[in-house]
Amino acid sequence: MTKKTGGQFGYERELTGHLADLMRMWMSPRFRDALLGLSRTGCNETDARVIWELGYTSPRRPGSLADDLSLGAAALTKSVNRLTALGLVEAVSDPSDQRARLVNLTDEGRKVAAQLFRIGDYMTETITDGWSEEELALLTDLLARFSEQSSRFGRQLSER
Repeated sequence: MTKKTGGQFGYERELTGHLADLMRMWMSPRFRDALLGLSRTGCNETDARVIWELGYTSPRRPGSLADDLSLGAAALTKSVNRLTALGLVEAVSDPSDQRARLVNLTDEGRKVAAQLFRIGDYMTETITDGWSEEELALLTDLLARFSEQSSRFGRQLSER
């Protein structure tokens, strides 16, 4: 028997409720602002999201980047302009289409992205402080499997 978790209506599966609680907390502006405050970069949340995403998949076409971040073209353009002025991103030619431009991290932007990733590691290390190596290994293996199967599920959804 599982207990209903995850808000007023609750999920039938306890796991889904816990995942929803995590997503809700991690996506909340208060949590994200506090976490971003650890970076001392002076970037706002949108700029940090752009840097973080480029840290995963740089360089990117602006339209693709906006789609993945659920940003409108205007919001992305403003962010890219701010980050360009700070020397954190630059526009480069797309090798597959010389007419197109890609948004790319500069050397300084890569340093900021690395700092954002270190903050994520710090958060995880703090949350799991006191966990055994076996518990960490088990969680890591299960999350890797969950992530892989989530990606597969996402691809199936997009094929519908």
